[in-house]
Amino acid sequence: MPIRFFAFSSLPGIKVTTVNGAVVSQVDLPIPVGVVHVVDRVLAPITNDRDIIRALSSDPLQRFTTFLKALRATKLDRELADYSTGPWTVFAPVNDAFMNLPMSELEDLIRNTGRLRELLLNHVAGKTLYSAGLRSHQVVKMASGRHLNLFRRTGDGFPQGLIK
Repeated sequence: MPIRFFAFSSLPGIKVTTVNGAVVSQVDLPIPVGVVHVVDRVLAPITNDRDIIRALSSDPLQRFTTFLKALRATKLDRELADYSTGPWTVFAPVNDAFMNLPMSELEDLIRNTGRLRELLLNHVAGKTLYSAGLRSHQVVKMASGRHLNLFRRTGDGFPQGLIK
């Protein structure tokens, strides 16, 4: 199973290490045959294809169909599906997010693929990010060149953000 380690320094003096997205809480515990590292959940294997488009398409609730259609319309689906152009972290908006846009805004995005592409790139970071390594109000540079201020709303557990 491929293993991906990341070390994050989200605040001065605070370091978070993850392995395949799980937080490492204890390291180098001696056992008779070596050492053990303790993580906060069962490790899930990294898929071999690492195709973000396939991952979004396989969502059992089909929450990302509008986002996927927009990616296809701007041809960003090809770039995100090709892992050699990444790595990418996608903050994928659900269908309801698009439906919350005013109808005139939605119609303008459909007509203007350049503007739609910019909107989509506001949801893509050009590096691997795990929620365990993010802190409240951390600023992340997005693929559009703009900056996203990440935060969490109480209760839902999903990162939210404001583009600057």
